[in-house]
Amino acid sequence: MFKWITSSTATPMLTFTENAITLNSAAASHFSDTRYVMIGIDEKEGQIAIRPITRKECELNLYPKDSLYKLTVGKGYARVTNKSVCAQIQQLFSCRLDNMKLPAVYDDNENLLIAEFSKRGDEV
Repeated sequence: MFKWITSSTATPMLTFTENAITLNSAAASHFSDTRYVMIGIDEKEGQIAIRPITRKECELNLYPKDSLYKLTVGKGYARVTNKSVCAQIQQLFSCRLDNMKLPAVYDDNENLLIAEFSKRGDEV
């Protein structure tokens, strides 16, 4: 019996560098109409979450402006470029962000893309 191999592009992944968090196409698909996100860190659980912020939420000022990060959406990826955020992540999780890849899951109930630092992938 064959064991079918799943495509690595079908798995939502986050790639961390010292300057940016990049979402692969599978992860970015949840953010196609999003221009701003919030980034949360759960130190105890070793998780990072990215929450899409709708245009209406921005217009209603539901979240502090200093908690919103610009999301650049390209063909097949999305990226948050912010050296300060990456430095905080690096410091909190005591790791080097040198093309670190983390698998992620999208929680539809919470509207969050969540990655766990305990599930670090191969560094490229």
